[in-house]
Amino acid sequence: MTQTTIDRPEVSALQQAVQQAADRLVEAGAAGVQFRVARDGDSFVVTSGVAELGSGRPVPADGRFRISCITKPFVAVVVLQLVAEGKIELDRTVESYLPGLLPYGDRITVRNLLQHTSGLYNYADSFQKPGDRFLRDRYKHYEPEDLIAIAAAKPLEFEPGTKFAYCNTNYFVIGLLIKKVTGRT
Repeated sequence: MTQTTIDRPEVSALQQAVQQAADRLVEAGAAGVQFRVARDGDSFVVTSGVAELGSGRPVPADGRFRISCITKPFVAVVVLQLVAEGKIELDRTVESYLPGLLPYGDRITVRNLLQHTSGLYNYADSFQKPGDRFLRDRYKHYEPEDLIAIAAAKPLEFEPGTKFAYCNTNYFVIGLLIKKVTGRT
């Protein structure tokens, strides 16, 4: 089900191709999909399938999605680009870039953050558990500094660089680092 139609032939052809791809994904077993495409000043949305299994409700064109962990590869690429440009050093500490952000920022390097070896507490363990609270708060917006403060109030889980532990806090710190170095989020 196409949501918007653009009259320019090249955009219309692209939109039809994206719609066909969306339909194929649903045919292959996805419950539903939504694609937003923006190109050369034009944009469109295509959807296919259902918003929720068993509901029969179509995927909305203005649907919201939690992309969560898939952002990490994109953030890591930006950091590595900044390393290549000489704007960030992997073995410099958080404290050297973001003074005062973490009480132990002088012990955690950018590399530790990227590799989930920082020892930081994972702020998500404080409240994003399945259940009523998650459903109630799932659209609440938090500033990165607020989430980092949750982690900063806890002791390190382990000495930086000695263990691996997946930690969302790492990438919020990296986000602030990127903003500090580039001026952009």
